[in-house]
Amino acid sequence: MTADLHPDAELEHRVGRAELWKRRLIVFIAVAVTCLFILLSYVIARQGQTIEEIRATQQDGSPSSRRLITLSNLIADCVTPGRPCYDDGQKRTANAVGSINEITAITVACGDLPGEQTVAQIRACVTKQLDELAQK
Repeated sequence: MTADLHPDAELEHRVGRAELWKRRLIVFIAVAVTCLFILLSYVIARQGQTIEEIRATQQDGSPSSRRLITLSNLIADCVTPGRPCYDDGQKRTANAVGSINEITAITVACGDLPGEQTVAQIRACVTKQLDELAQK
C-alpha cells in the first residue's frame, strides 16, 4: 500500500487488478476447454476410424488372411484327388517315373550287349538310343 493513494483509489486499484485476474482466468479456462474439446473430438474420430477398420477386416478379411485363404485353397487343390493341380501332379509324376523306367531299360539293354562294356561305351549307347527316341 502506497501512502499517496487515496483509500478509494486503492480500492479501485484492487478491484481493477481483480478484474484483470478474473479476465485472465476466463481466457485461460476458455483456452483449456477449447483444447479439451479438440482433443476429445480427435479421440472420438480416431475411435470411429478404428471401429471402421475392425469392421472392414471382419467383413472382408485382412489382406494377410485373404492371402492365407488363397494359399490354403491352392494347397487343397494340389492334395485333393480330382482337382486340376492334383491331376496335373499325378500326370507329371507318371511321366517322370515312365522316363526313369525307359532310361533304366535302355541302360540295361546297352549293358547287355555282347562283350565287355565300359561305362563310357554304355553312356554312348544310352545317349544314342535316347536321341533316336527323341527323333520319333
